[in-house]
Amino acid sequence: LRGALLDTLKEENDDVIDCDLKVLVKYVECSKDLLSLIGEIVEMLEKDDSYMEERGCLILRTLCKYMKAEVIFPLLATIIMRCKNLHFSVMFIQMLRSEERRVGKE
Repeated sequence: LRGALLDTLKEENDDVIDCDLKVLVKYVECSKDLLSLIGEIVEMLEKDDSYMEERGCLILRTLCKYMKAEVIFPLLATIIMRCKNLHFSVMFIQMLRSEERRVGKE
């Protein structure tokens, strides 16, 4: 089930991604495996630069809608610090900064 839900994150429809992450969060609440889930999401984003640019912010924003950002962002920081792909790490941080600026303007 988890693999199928992660694959569904590649859908283009925002509502599908929203529902998918809602189910994934419920799954994680039962399994207590949030770090692993976020790691798999980051890995998906790392494999495809254009996907990260197009959908990365939406996925993280939606994830934070269903879980506290105070929980999500320290885990993201841990994962990114361990990442050996410097190009991806820089792009990921830039994505987060652009999202922060976007949210700050709202």
